[in-house]
Amino acid sequence: ASEITYTVTTLPLYGELYANDVLVPFNGTFTQFDIDQGNVTYVQTTATPPASDSFVFSFSDGTNVVTGHTTSVNITSAVDTTPPVRTGGPISIDMTADDTIVLSSTDLNVTDDIANASQITYSVTLLPPDGEIRVSGSLLAINGTFTQEDINLGYVTYTHTGGQSDVSDYFQFSFSDGPNTVYSQTASFNISPAA
Repeated sequence: ASEITYTVTTLPLYGELYANDVLVPFNGTFTQFDIDQGNVTYVQTTATPPASDSFVFSFSDGTNVVTGHTTSVNITSAVDTTPPVRTGGPISIDMTADDTIVLSSTDLNVTDDIANASQITYSVTLLPPDGEIRVSGSLLAINGTFTQEDINLGYVTYTHTGGQSDVSDYFQFSFSDGPNTVYSQTASFNISPAA
């Protein structure tokens, strides 16, 4: 069986093929022995899984070549029952009064076993009493949202508007990977007077 060699002539659109844990490129090969040993795998790589994918291959016994065979892969979404996880301890951010800061992944960082950064959504459930949150320059309203990707790219800012005598501010939020939501989170700001 190991003398049969498969050559991938059209790669899958929504995933990648691996043989023996090595990415199979265009015109890459694997053997019938690899298949029999369970060493050929398909990994779906898009953020939203399609219903199916396919790839085209030829195979040869060393003398004869058969071309144009298509293998279809049916894709079912994994059931996501694990909530996303916020890393780090209590959120306490130091800043100067009446200043604007960029909220970074050091301040807010949520990860998930399935969802990527663009799919993890924060929802502001209580606005800061003495400040404003903006996403790409647009003022966020109650229940307004932003993603982990927005944070990672530096699009989310907090502006303190409480004056020089104010010493703290905060906002409350939830975060979600789509099917799972974590509620009652608080981010606090420690405000120092401007020098």
